[in-house]
Amino acid sequence: MDAPPKMPISEDMVEVDYVSAFELSASGSRDTPELWSRLVFEQAPKLMRALLRTGWRIILGLRLGPRSADHVLGWHIADRGPDFVVLESHSRILTAQNIVLTTESTVTWATLVRFDRRLARLVWALMKPGHNIVIPYLLRRAGRSDQADSG
Repeated sequence: MDAPPKMPISEDMVEVDYVSAFELSASGSRDTPELWSRLVFEQAPKLMRALLRTGWRIILGLRLGPRSADHVLGWHIADRGPDFVVLESHSRILTAQNIVLTTESTVTWATLVRFDRRLARLVWALMKPGHNIVIPYLLRRAGRSDQADSG
């Protein structure tokens, strides 16, 4: 799925080299996009969180921030609104954003990656298959958690 047209994409990420989007039915959820991002990343199993951070830091070279209200598992909250949150991180070779967009019935998780160096294409080719498995899995897992909490 391509990024939805209403996705809040910043000017510096209009032309990217990789886009993915995964959508989850979340009818009745009143959770904010920021809470969804925290459920997906920060409530992932402990081993998964460690693997994510290791891959982001060691393989992609992303600069992650501290645990804080302005970061989600190290990703800086670059922008937020009532129906979206933009998580952003940079490395020497690429810039990445995870954008969570909510409606009354869906949650959409989009990832945008801009290759800032040629090496990024090769590195992302190694990471992409895992990304395309892990993000939908964590989004579905967060959805089950949300339903259990609201039910």
